[in-house]
Amino acid sequence: MCAGGRTHGGEAFPETTRWGTDVQASLHRYALAVLICSLPFWWLGQNAQVELPAQLPISALMVVVPGLVAICIAVRSGGLSGALALVRTFRPRLRPRTGAWWAVACLTMPAVFGVVWSLQTLEGVPVWDVSVGTAWRLALALLVFLVAAAIEELGWTAYATALARDRGLVPRAGLVLGGYWAAWHVIPWFQAGHSISWVVAQSAFTVMLRVLMVVVYRKACQQAATAIPLHATANLGLVPGDGTLYDPMLTTAVLAPAILLMLGVAEPLRSSEGRGRVVRPIVLISAFLLAAPLGAQETRTPRRGWEFAGIPAVNYDADEGFGYGAVLEAYDYGAGVVKPYHTSLQPALFFTTAGRRDVTLFVDAPGLLARGWRLGGFAGLERHLTTPYYGRGNATEYDPTRENGASPHYYRFGRKRWRANVTLQKALGETPVRLLVGVGVENTSVETLPDGGSTTLISEELGGVEAPGGWLNHLRVGVIWDTRDRESGPRRGSWSEFLFQRVATALGSFAEYTRWTIADRRYFPLGLRLTLANRLILQGASGSVPFFDLSVVQSSFKVQEGLGGVSSIRGLLRNRFVGKGTLIWNLELRWRASDFGVLGRPSHLVATGFLDSGRVWREGVRLSELAHDLHHGWGGGLRLGIGRDFVVALDIGTSAEAPASTYLGLGYLF
Repeated sequence: MCAGGRTHGGEAFPETTRWGTDVQASLHRYALAVLICSLPFWWLGQNAQVELPAQLPISALMVVVPGLVAICIAVRSGGLSGALALVRTFRPRLRPRTGAWWAVACLTMPAVFGVVWSLQTLEGVPVWDVSVGTAWRLALALLVFLVAAAIEELGWTAYATALARDRGLVPRAGLVLGGYWAAWHVIPWFQAGHSISWVVAQSAFTVMLRVLMVVVYRKACQQAATAIPLHATANLGLVPGDGTLYDPMLTTAVLAPAILLMLGVAEPLRSSEGRGRVVRPIVLISAFLLAAPLGAQETRTPRRGWEFAGIPAVNYDADEGFGYGAVLEAYDYGAGVVKPYHTSLQPALFFTTAGRRDVTLFVDAPGLLARGWRLGGFAGLERHLTTPYYGRGNATEYDPTRENGASPHYYRFGRKRWRANVTLQKALGETPVRLLVGVGVENTSVETLPDGGSTTLISEELGGVEAPGGWLNHLRVGVIWDTRDRESGPRRGSWSEFLFQRVATALGSFAEYTRWTIADRRYFPLGLRLTLANRLILQGASGSVPFFDLSVVQSSFKVQEGLGGVSSIRGLLRNRFVGKGTLIWNLELRWRASDFGVLGRPSHLVATGFLDSGRVWREGVRLSELAHDLHHGWGGGLRLGIGRDFVVALDIGTSAEAPASTYLGLGYLF
């Protein structure tokens, strides 16, 4: 056990090192002082033609600023004795029950990079050559990193984290300081020539690392020195290839599950020192570019009336150009009687400079109809110029060189689709069983040579025959078992369903086939803030399924895609494998990290780690092969809940078959 009182690293933390009497104001003034003192370094990084080792810009020398600012504040408030007291907080003290946390501080990042480098080696990236010279280079780099980390953490940990502890913000200070820390680095990252996706991934890594530092600091009895090895070893990724081989997406994906397992069990976000207080989530500045007012306690008062929210949809794709649009959600809670809401409307607009056009509307209305009927519907016009297609089966090859020269869209086809569907669900009395009936219409036209290419995989498979297209109209029936405690981000219960879809020429379709889907989703609470979520989907089809419909994965809520991409195996290329049989297994660990307020609404932040697996069969499911030849993806992400049901989702996933990918959207995967 740590001794009581306001101690820091075994020393009494001096009140004179606080800038003013208000802790929160002191933290903001400290961050502002660090910002102002960093301006000359940023100017040098922009104008001086000097580059440091590991391809770092000259502005990276701002590493000295946080510590020097903290010392200046201490001298200003308490003279030389105040500065010495601040420095003495770095004196390590081994105490009972803190040895394990020192091991966490020293070994976590080496272990993470060990996994990252192993994965890169498996992908054919030559990370290390085993030699004495390599060992000396690594040792010298670690020494430099330790010195730099000690100077920087004199400010972020010895000064700022200690002030946050005075207000009872540990370990939530990790989110606050992590947001400051990441934002402070953004300009040097761009000066080093990194892309936006690199900066986003590195920002997520930076925030997670600071959260870990602050929690280790508290668990090790407020020993500021524990931050030094964590910070120093986090820079080891800059050593191989002089920094060119560092992959922040892959590193974040490996670090996220480790932090979730560690923090979810060892450290609930609300500390006993600050019970009942709520943090101002500055981390959202770097993660979601949203400004949050003062936090507010989450309330259980039923919501009434309408709520509106949304996010911009902006990205860049080499095939489709610059993309822009918006995804919106509107919730009508009515009188607050119908759960989870009376009606939900989710319109989406997305366009690209290369001609993609998506205009869709999703409707979910549990309370619109009488007698307990739940209405769902979708309507949309979608024009995709470069829809992926890699062939049918679980072992199709992908050769990137085929996309060079005259056939840049070899693994693509153009598709224009108009579709609409309606479903009705009815609960059987007071039981968790619901019956589903539905109908849908769809008209699809295919262009096998998008953008005037010379050849594509699908054109070669068709051998000159005209691509299938036309109407695909269907009927659906199903049965659903739902015992979730809530529909958005459940913590316990299950959601299972069996769905049967029939596409028939009698309904005006050009093809005739049957698709069945079994899905089971289960949620297990592992404590007050940690939830284990599991999803298993098995789907089969028989008949003449057109190639462009093989990627469809049925659901009683929203239709999804697979195998590969944001709704099936994150980190795998979108629709990388397709067939008449599909298996998807998703495992997620969800840690509810913080509760606060955004725009006056009770909100929360959830960190996730995930492992996705699955496979397909060309001609149908074979039960004897369920555990064979699986494809895997893994990673981590964040969920920002604003209000009761609106959730912004950010995931970073990677796999052995594709580079890391970033996904931004709405809601949970399941």
